[in-house]
Amino acid sequence: MSRDMLVCDIDSAVEALIADITEKRIRHLPVMDGDLLAGMVSVGDLLTLRLAEAEYGTSGRLDGLFQKKGIRPL
Repeated sequence: MSRDMLVCDIDSAVEALIADITEKRIRHLPVMDGDLLAGMVSVGDLLTLRLAEAEYGTSGRLDGLFQKKGIRPL
């Protein structure tokens, strides 16, 4: 557990998040859409998105994984 929880925005770049999770040695990140929790993203999710970006030229952002206007307030 971390005292200061790291979260990311739904529009965050995958490459930057991979750098953050590697540096902080964490496996999961809450994904926020404003003040709402949109979901959780794992190391595996980020690597899958990164591979898809390299292979298919996708956007490299999290917004494809989550619907806008998340699940509940955090």
